[in-house]
Formats: sequence, C-alpha cells, structure tokens
Amino acid sequence: MKAWRGVCLVALAALGCEHGPRVAPTAGSPAIPTAQTVRAAWQRGEAIRVVVLGNSIGLGYYADGWEQIALTPERHLAQPTEATGHGVTAQLQRFLRARNPATVVANESGDGATTVTMSAWLDRVVAVTPRYDLALLPLQVNDANQGRAVSAFTLWTERMLDRLTAAGIVPVLVKENDLYDLPATRFGTPIADFMTAVDQIAAARGLAVIDGYTPFHAAVLAGGGPATCGLFWPHDDYAVGLHPNQAGHNLLFQAAAAWWTR
Repeated sequence: MKAWRGVCLVALAALGCEHGPRVAPTAGSPAIPTAQTVRAAWQRGEAIRVVVLGNSIGLGYYADGWEQIALTPERHLAQPTEATGHGVTAQLQRFLRARNPATVVANESGDGATTVTMSAWLDRVVAVTPRYDLALLPLQVNDANQGRAVSAFTLWTERMLDRLTAAGIVPVLVKENDLYDLPATRFGTPIADFMTAVDQIAAARGLAVIDGYTPFHAAVLAGGGPATCGLFWPHDDYAVGLHPNQAGHNLLFQAAAAWWTR
C-alpha cells in the first residue's frame, strides 16, 4: 500500500470543540439542525443518517479484517453501509446502529482521498435520498502527505462545507491521527498546522470538531514515538507513523464514541 493512497480517516476523538450555530432561527421557524441536535436525536433512540467522508483510514486499512474490504474502480467501498472489518468507521457503524438499527452510517471514504477528490465525490453524496443528516470530514492527512498548502486545504474544505450546508447536511470536522517521519519532499508542512486550520474554520463557521489528533499524538509520545507506541502499521512504504494499526483504530473509535455519548 503506497503511503499516499490512504491516510487517516476519521481520526475521531474524545476531545473536541463544539461551537454554537452562527444563525439563530426566527420566531416560528423550524430549528436549524446542528451537530448537537443530530447527536441528541440519536441519543433519544431516533434513527439518523450519517455519512463519513474520509480516506484509507476511514476505509479501515490495516485494522483486523482489512483484507476483506471490497472497493469499486473509483476506490470507494462497494457496500458503503455494510460494516466490514474492524476499522474505526466499521466500529462506528456498529456502535451507532446498536442504539437504533434503522440508523444509517454510509462510509463514502475513498482510498487516497483528499479535499480535492472528495469535493468531486460530493456530487454523489448530496444526491442521495433521503438526504444524510450529518457528515464527518476527516481529510487533513492526505493533503499534508501530498504536499498541499494549508491555504489550499482550507479553500477546498470551505467548498465542501458550503456544498454540504446548502444540501441541508450538517458537517462535522474531524481532526485525524498524527503523522511522523515522512520525507520532506512529500510532507513539507507540519500536520499540526492543518489541525490549527481545522480549528480556525470551525470557529469561523460555528461547527463542531471531533479532535482525534490530540489524544493520538499524546499516546504516541507516551509510547516513546511512532516505532514503539504500538499504534501504527509497521509496513508502510515510506515510514512508520502513517497508517494506524488495530490499536490505533481502536483509539480513534473510542474517541468517536465519547463524542457521540457526551
């Protein structure tokens, strides 16, 4: 698996920022959905519809059972609503459906997906009926890994947010896992700069953020670094410290579950 092909989904996390909506409904008008209202509906046992727009981590690469993942020629899942393997999104699918089996969690992550390629894939996502209630966007790592500038990452993220909001889908930004030891020719900007950009976008738009980066980074440091922390797949082509292994996926899922149950 080439390092550029799929990195980090949903680096989903226990820590997170939640900013209130910028626009309040007028008297007598229906309430504007937010991440918090969608989450509250799920907590009450109502069926919700969620779409995950990540990359190879979101697909479940290098978690147990990842060899069973079947992709289309476009490098997306052949069965996006089926939980295959034990990656972070598959675990999230099972977790959310346990509250209400009618809940739909569609994994529209793509192998190697970036903010640019996922922006094009949104044509399919926003056309789905019934529409999704909420979209999770963990899409920093491949932009960083492929050398995209933070300013370009911000621009394409903003475009996706505009498309989702216009379609009535609530976006939630997801800060992914850490990156380590990538050659400077492929990774010239610290991943922390992309995470800062996520916070800035969320604050400006009043969006929720699921922060997987902070706890993942802390666990890597506590474990002595990427080679010894036990959170990364050890056989990436470019460096140890790119794709999470099963333990890394578990950490990301635990963080996601904490956000959904807060």
